[in-house]
Amino acid sequence: MVAGAGLAWWWLQGDAPMEQSTQQPMEGSIVPEQVAQPTEPAYRLDDPDSIVSFLLQADDVAISEVTTELAAAGRYQEAVELMLNAIASTEDEERYQSLVTYLQDWLPSLESELASTELMDLYQVVVWQLPRESVFLLQLGRLQLAAGQYGAGMQTLAQISYDPLLGEQARQLMADADGSEEAIAGMQIPLDQRGSQFLVTAQIDGHTPLRLLIDTGAAVTVIKPEVLAAAGYDLAAAPIHRFATAGGMVDARVTLVQALRIGDAEVTSLSVGALPLLLPEDVDGLLGMNFLGLFSFSINQAEATLLLNQRSEDDGR
Repeated sequence: MVAGAGLAWWWLQGDAPMEQSTQQPMEGSIVPEQVAQPTEPAYRLDDPDSIVSFLLQADDVAISEVTTELAAAGRYQEAVELMLNAIASTEDEERYQSLVTYLQDWLPSLESELASTELMDLYQVVVWQLPRESVFLLQLGRLQLAAGQYGAGMQTLAQISYDPLLGEQARQLMADADGSEEAIAGMQIPLDQRGSQFLVTAQIDGHTPLRLLIDTGAAVTVIKPEVLAAAGYDLAAAPIHRFATAGGMVDARVTLVQALRIGDAEVTSLSVGALPLLLPEDVDGLLGMNFLGLFSFSINQAEATLLLNQRSEDDGR
């Protein structure tokens, strides 16, 4: 009995001998019962780091459980931010795409739960963190137009109007919205002609003058880094985007300019690429379609003027 008791003690401690006894317990003896040890939960809702770690390993079903719990508690923005933290943390391309796809499918499902302004706020957080994922800009632009925010919607969609995958959809949405708006008095802005090209004088934030080359083939407005720095923008903190140039693909910082004005036409919160293009010394950048696309515009080459039609948002849409 002493040996049997000793073996039971070793077994309970996890130190049993390599050869286990085949002896059957004696009738009436008490056999130690194996008790399942409680397992730690995979994440805790009060611990954001544990949620991010979980999201980096979970499948879509498990991710859905997390977002559903957070949404049930009204913590929609926190759910989005945790998803974005997980996306930013992963170095695995497959996991990155999986998380982005889940977020892409989950956000539209919130339309029945949130007011349009609340949902648009969530999309704004996403597009700021994931500027290269055009699908979120498309979804945001569609929401803005549906909410009657014509100018904001057109500006959002103009940023992806030449996207190879979603550009056609963006342009169609813009064309549909453009046909439903009435143009008000147009603006005539003088241009400086250089051969077959045209330069226009602009201002950043009402105080920094610059000259931009009109480029309808540029999806995004581009300004020399030194000009943006002189206007007070911290480019070191700006996200990096990839640009297609005549010399190939290049990476450059993209910052959000508070206001860019040309004549009486002003666009606020405009994404601008800080790109050192090979331009004449007196040219500070390119005026792209994320500015021009917000207007009906044409160039009168005979008179060297840019004609812009501002759109009215006074109809309450």
